[in-house]
Parts: sequence; C-alpha cells; structure tokens
Amino acid sequence: MVEQNIVFMLNNFLNNSPFNPNGSSPAVLYVSARPSEKVTCSVYNISGQFLGELQSSFFSEKDSQRIYRFEWQGRNQQGVILTPGLYLFKFSIEEKTYVKKLIVLN
Repeated sequence: MVEQNIVFMLNNFLNNSPFNPNGSSPAVLYVSARPSEKVTCSVYNISGQFLGELQSSFFSEKDSQRIYRFEWQGRNQQGVILTPGLYLFKFSIEEKTYVKKLIVLN
C-alpha cells in the first residue's frame, strides 16, 4: 500500500484588518507525512519572491502518519505585515512538492 501525503488548510484567507482588536488570526496549515519524512513549508508572494520559511510543530500521530501544524501571521521574515493579495505556500515532503494558495484580505 502506498501512503499518500496530505496537505490541507484550516482557513485559506487571512484578515489583517486594523479593526480586528486581536490583530490577525493566523492561517493554520496541516501536513500529513510519515515520521521518517522531512517536511518544510516556504511562503512566496505571487511574483515568486521568497518571504520566509514556517516552523512546524508536531500535532498528532495516527496510522503511522504524523500531522504537522504550521501557522502564518501574514508577515515576512522581518516581521512586516504583508499587503493584501495572493500568497503561495510550498510544502516539500522528501522529494514531493505541493503548492497551496492563500488570500490575504484587508
């Protein structure tokens, strides 16, 4: 049986509105992979410019798969809040690559 990697997002938009008293809610992304596989997630703008790499936290394990959790606050590596638009998340799991889109609203 071939095990499949799964990438899914809890929400695929981010609201950085200044009227939100708690700031922005993070975009939460989950990735399923075998425990032996290395998982990375990079963020890019629509022009392909690298904005940063997200750190994962272990979420759970089920049926020989680990679920990793990534959070993104809508900021670049310098901590600057990014403008509204479309952003790309590139997940690398061993030799496989997945790209997911996320919309930042203002």
